[in-house]
Amino acid sequence: MKNLIDENDILAKVFNASPFITLIVDNERRILFFNKEAERLIGPDPARILGMSSGAAMNCVHSIMGAERKCGQTEQCQTCALKDIILAATQGNGTANKKIKIDLMSNGYPKEFFALITAAPFEYKDQRLVLVFLQNINELVQLSKLIPICASCKQIRNDNQIWEGVEQYFKEHTDADFSHSICPACQKKLYPEYARDK
Repeated sequence: MKNLIDENDILAKVFNASPFITLIVDNERRILFFNKEAERLIGPDPARILGMSSGAAMNCVHSIMGAERKCGQTEQCQTCALKDIILAATQGNGTANKKIKIDLMSNGYPKEFFALITAAPFEYKDQRLVLVFLQNINELVQLSKLIPICASCKQIRNDNQIWEGVEQYFKEHTDADFSHSICPACQKKLYPEYARDK
């Protein structure tokens, strides 16, 4: 199957410049186009996904585990937010936005993938298609979770149950960087000669 949009077309160039995973799917959720950002999620040999359902292409755990059934036909598919939002768009319910969680298989292990999804229907050659944008929000979700921190030394326990410094934890889980300063209370304690009384 050939990509719906030729890679030299201006639309392909625009979609490939997008920082969001961008797909065009038909009413059966088969992928007709994907951009460069989608390639990063899908991994090696992304061209294989053309014509595949969105869940199978993204290595949804339930699609892989349900080998006797296809994506959209497993028990877990009944509550799949990705399927539901695309289906709603193909049925003409307009543009839809939603936060979703998909369990993906990555390097042989299941991994949660959180995204903001926008699905917008459009007509093309007498066919109803859906433009799908997925914005990766894994870092935001990670930061919104309860983070175990030592009450005494303030080290954080990571996902591997290893205690590490706050700076190291945030460098590994976010794009944040630190600059250093000293708060007035610590300045008074550590450097009383430089502390200013307010």
